[in-house]
Amino acid sequence: MDQKVAQARAKAPARGGMVRVLALTKYGRLGASSRCRFLNYIPLLRERNIVVTESPLLSDDYVRRRLAGTGMDYVDVSRSYLARLAAIARVFRFDVLWIEGELLPRWPAVIERLLPLLGRRFVVDLDDAIFHTYDRHPSALVRALLGRKIDVIFNRAATVVVGNEYLAERASRTGAARVIMVPTTVDHRAYADQKPSAHDRLTFGWIGSPATEHYLRTIAPELEKLCNSLQAELRLIGTERHPFAYPGVVLRHWSEATEIEELASCDIGLAPMSEGPWERGKCGLKAIQYMASGIPVLAADVGVLPTIVRHGETGFVYHDGAEFARYARQLADDPELRRRMGAAGRKRVAEFYSIDRWVDAIGDVLVETANRA
Repeated sequence: MDQKVAQARAKAPARGGMVRVLALTKYGRLGASSRCRFLNYIPLLRERNIVVTESPLLSDDYVRRRLAGTGMDYVDVSRSYLARLAAIARVFRFDVLWIEGELLPRWPAVIERLLPLLGRRFVVDLDDAIFHTYDRHPSALVRALLGRKIDVIFNRAATVVVGNEYLAERASRTGAARVIMVPTTVDHRAYADQKPSAHDRLTFGWIGSPATEHYLRTIAPELEKLCNSLQAELRLIGTERHPFAYPGVVLRHWSEATEIEELASCDIGLAPMSEGPWERGKCGLKAIQYMASGIPVLAADVGVLPTIVRHGETGFVYHDGAEFARYARQLADDPELRRRMGAAGRKRVAEFYSIDRWVDAIGDVLVETANRA
């Protein structure tokens, strides 16, 4: 990997005056990426004299519609873009900008090009391969106009923060000034406080959204056979559409207030994935949440998942449907193995995927960027 790509370290940020940060996120708390990579850090950063003002692009109503699969309100989106432009007009009130991916999706990177010329340094953070939204778009016109947009943003940023090596390598190739890796994190203490729910039958759990539900099809035949033979429950959190005819499917509406409780009611967490460029950019939040909940993970051997899930220790990594079925049966038949893997997963999250572990690294990036402005 390029020598400019560095693993972020947990260390105290430089002491000094208050640092004012404008967080230009894509979503509010209903968006998992914005919540886990930005908003969860804000209270902890404030304790370090880093005051973050959040300014999401898309409203919670927009996210609710997407989660419900009811389509897009273009009037609402237009208002959101105008509000984002108004927020950008206030950038001189802040010491540093903290941007989630891009300022205006599907628009050229005009503003990101201008910010350094105006003396406004910014940090860009992403946990998805959003560059493939453009450089692999089916429209040749989109590829021609926007194919290098995210590369331009990487190149103009003071620091690029990414969630895995695939993203880091792309950012490094653009000549980005500084690239560091910070994994997607959770507040492990909130999960540790949750007691497992008592239930009579084995429960497989999956958490996601309409955007990721199609990955369930990669294991649908094997999982349906397992659930039938074991009389197990299949709990799907965050979707109403699924490929299963099995009657034991239980659908649960996702909410931040209930997701930890819902996961605690599961015995085995499912992290299916298909192989592709977009999937290699994902940062494995599902697997991290399962481990934080103290349940073993069955994860596809795709992208960052084999790095997060330690095979045979915190769960199993499978290569195909047959392996998935074999490992699932092994976990189903051995409650002690599930308990042991769940405990190991919780420990791994506390040590490496906790906001406590990475808040000082994030603070360092923001403070150093502000000091160089």
